[in-house]
Amino acid sequence: MALTSSGYLTKVLIVTGCWLALCAWTLSNVGVNIRLMLAAVLVTGVWGLVWLLRLVLHGYRTRTTPDYSSSYPWLLEPALIAIGALVLFLVPLTQWRFSISEQPMLDYVERVRSGNIELDFEWTHPVTRLGLFQTSITEQLTDGTVRFITSEDGLLDKAGFAHSLAKQPMQLGAGRYVHLKGPWWYWYWSW
Repeated sequence: MALTSSGYLTKVLIVTGCWLALCAWTLSNVGVNIRLMLAAVLVTGVWGLVWLLRLVLHGYRTRTTPDYSSSYPWLLEPALIAIGALVLFLVPLTQWRFSISEQPMLDYVERVRSGNIELDFEWTHPVTRLGLFQTSITEQLTDGTVRFITSEDGLLDKAGFAHSLAKQPMQLGAGRYVHLKGPWWYWYWSW
């Protein structure tokens, strides 16, 4: 298959789109999910190695009659990865994902505060979908702050959101808060 054919371009755009979606989902949560991060790094590495192998084979096949005009399409994949990585790091993905999920999260917080959701211990709390996030640990502090974890993997610190009616959520444990907007805070739970 020619490198410049529309079939090749379609495949590259589909692979790039899937890669961007995986990376965007991984980077848009409050904390780091190490399994998703490793998957994104693995996919990027395999893609890069396959591209490099194809480039070396192309160079080997055309070594007797070099055709430099056929070399330009080989820049497409690295350029798409570089542009995609730049976009991923410049766009505030977590804030975008939060803005889409804010209303379901606010509804959840209100149900917790009104006692309509029974909060179990960490190990038995049911997983709840909140817009584009999901939480398995939720707690309500004595000052009315409701905080919940949206990113955990067992290896690194857990992270999520806190909704506080006070100026700043009550400090409890070794965690820390970073203000997001209004009554919303990022919550990093260190152990």
